[in-house]
Amino acid sequence: MDNNQVQTNDKISDELLEKIYKDRLVRMAMAKESHFWFFHIYLSRYIKSGIAPFHKEMFKLTEDQNIPLTGIIAFRSSAKSTIVITSTAIWSVVGKPQKKFVVIITKNQTQAKNRLNNIKKELESNGLLINDFGQFQQQNSEWTAFALELSGYNARIIACSRDEGIRGLLNRENRPDLILVDDVEDNNSIRNKEVRDDTYSWFCEEVMPLGTTDTKIMAVGNLLHKDSLLMRLKKKIEAKELRGVFKSYPLLDAEGNSTWPARFPPQEIEKIKSTTDPIALKQEYLLTLVDEHERIIQPEQISHYDKINENKKHFCYYVISVDPAFSEKEKTDFTAIITGEVYRYNSVTKIYILQTISQRMNPVKTMETIQMVYNTFKAKGATKVFVEGGGNQGSIASTAKTTYNVPITEVVPRGDKRTRLSMAAISIINGRVSFPRNGCKDLTEQIVDFGSCDHDDLADALSMLINQVEIDTNQATPEFFMLK
Repeated sequence: MDNNQVQTNDKISDELLEKIYKDRLVRMAMAKESHFWFFHIYLSRYIKSGIAPFHKEMFKLTEDQNIPLTGIIAFRSSAKSTIVITSTAIWSVVGKPQKKFVVIITKNQTQAKNRLNNIKKELESNGLLINDFGQFQQQNSEWTAFALELSGYNARIIACSRDEGIRGLLNRENRPDLILVDDVEDNNSIRNKEVRDDTYSWFCEEVMPLGTTDTKIMAVGNLLHKDSLLMRLKKKIEAKELRGVFKSYPLLDAEGNSTWPARFPPQEIEKIKSTTDPIALKQEYLLTLVDEHERIIQPEQISHYDKINENKKHFCYYVISVDPAFSEKEKTDFTAIITGEVYRYNSVTKIYILQTISQRMNPVKTMETIQMVYNTFKAKGATKVFVEGGGNQGSIASTAKTTYNVPITEVVPRGDKRTRLSMAAISIINGRVSFPRNGCKDLTEQIVDFGSCDHDDLADALSMLINQVEIDTNQATPEFFMLK
């Protein structure tokens, strides 16, 4: 461990520092008592640069067992999950708190598996940690993708998703005594007030009663919405309706200085400012709530057409863009399908939006609809289809090839939905994309009021369509493109 990695404003003598390096008992005593020192001694490889004052405050919040509820909102890449989830889960078992049942809750199973895998890697391969605190995985102990049994500590660490049933969880006689809630909302789930209400009710009715009066709960995430779970907790804590502490850690302080100068010096701050969408910069880095009506595209910047009057010799292909959502249940997202015509003349690309479909569909209905729309346009000319993939959507690729005889190539979207729409907005504002005067009201409303609509499926499908057409150089071969 490099000396520079453990230098902090905390006063510590060179003699004690030397003992920490060389004396196992001193090292363990320091680590058990202080989460800050546990992290620096055993997880120092995570420290790529000097830590910030707000990190020290985070460590103190994880150590204080008299705070029943802690809410933390921090800027993107602030290391909040590394400290509050990965490190806290391990230290709370082997350190002073001696927790017996740690529960980590995330939005979905993929995230839950990833969070637990980070912990598992430390317990399996961190030589110094294993040397000092013992072999964690013992014979006959249960280690799965979502649960780790630490028999030597009579403890258990599990990870589960927001949608899993969590009532009545027990580790032998122990109810959860540490609950870590990490990013259980995202930009999609916070759009709809009913979903936000459901999330808050779930937290109050299932998460908070999960443990005992001595259970410590910590919830961390990003600033997503003024009415998100974390913002509701903030209001309740500040109004003293809930006993706890709430903290916000933006990238810049009130004077515009970096709150983590070792990791984000002035040149890095300028790089972030120049490469980040202004709305995302305000909300994700500066933790400033953005007016929901702060528009990416103004109504007057949208071009409309009554009839396509392009020369057919400049026609390139028909384009179909699909943002699938595989459920017909209420409150879920809609599957969005947008069709258009692409023309190119003198290196200028022009896109005419034709029609839109937006409804809830199951996987079979989604694939049948894609095939029907594809066959309709393929009969008229070259046709390309872009489909958002990833997760369950990835099954479209194999299904389309084997069952529907449709070739699909997966393409990865870059950035979040607002960023992708901001990129597509350039073509819209410059008049390279035209919309029919009648028939696309839902689509134009979603791109004009992006961020305040209950759904953004059509807006996202449009972003994929425009951005992929702009970078596409192959005009001759009709293909399926899947975004994942």
